[in-house]
Amino acid sequence: MSAPERRIMQIEKMPLDDRLARMLNGYPAYTEYIPCVLRSFASMPVSDYLAPYEGQWNRLCALLGITELADKDRLTYQETAGRICQGWTENRQDLSMAEAVFILSVPFRYCFEGRDETHGKNKPDTP
Repeated sequence: MSAPERRIMQIEKMPLDDRLARMLNGYPAYTEYIPCVLRSFASMPVSDYLAPYEGQWNRLCALLGITELADKDRLTYQETAGRICQGWTENRQDLSMAEAVFILSVPFRYCFEGRDETHGKNKPDTP
């Protein structure tokens, strides 16, 4: 079997003034940056992602029924999201999956609160 094909991301040419305006408003200089980050983010261990938020990782594991330490250390963000989706699909009345989504959103909420404080809440999404 051949190695999986790697996709090379095309970088859109953008004038320096436009890139600087994007950065001043809290956005990446290149729009291609976000898909790259998302791919990388999906493979991040959730234990690392939630490490700064005391008790959240253990609570999430309890909600998802993860008890094996080896499983906990290897579980990626993408796999965790998949488990939550599966749990939600199996029982839409299960509020523990809503709590699991809430826990996964904790770092994002802090990130966006910080961004709003730095760049203002009423800034447009694009320059």
